[in-house]
Order: sequence, then C-alpha cells, then structure tokens
Amino acid sequence: MRLRFEDGKSGTVDISRLVPFDGVFAPLREARYFRKLAVYGEGGGTIYWPNGADIDPAVLYAEVTGEPIVWAGRVVYKPVGARVGARTANAEPRAAGNSPGRRARVEAG
Repeated sequence: MRLRFEDGKSGTVDISRLVPFDGVFAPLREARYFRKLAVYGEGGGTIYWPNGADIDPAVLYAEVTGEPIVWAGRVVYKPVGARVGARTANAEPRAAGNSPGRRARVEAG
C-alpha cells in the first residue's frame, strides 16, 4: 500500500509484514476485501476496513520513515521492515504523541 503523510513523507508499506491476518485482520487475506480500505475522517487519520480493522498511524509512519516510536525516552516500537520504498527528510526518532505529520493519506491501494 502506498501512503503519503501530511508532512510529505511517503512510501510503500507491505501490510502483510504488519498484521497476522487472523482475527479482525482475517478478511484482509482476500484482495477484494483488502481493497475496501478507507481513511478515517476528512483529510486523513489512518487506514481502516469496513469490519473495524485499522492500523495505528504512528506505526505506519514509523514503517514509512524507518523511525522508531519513542515514548518517555524509550523505544516502544521499532519498524519491522514493512517498508518497500520511501522518501524521507531525516531519520530521527520521534516521540509518540508528536504526530502532526502522521495523518495518513492513501495514494493508491
């Protein structure tokens, strides 16, 4: 999936590296259902599917940029390498909660 964030950072993320495709994510195994993804709210937020499955925008941002999520001085999420390609300005760790650019916009499925 190709994602672009409000701060201009963008990249392609392999969702199969992020979710287990069981439970709420099980229907995403079918390409037809996967393509039903949408974006919360006007102007972005994160991606979701009709059954309520969604992915935290901070996780998507971390995967696109390669930047870990840092909370209270500790790394709470390291990208798993779901990034297929990306354009980023820098690779500094960002604190969770400092998310003005983390509102995702889906460019293409």
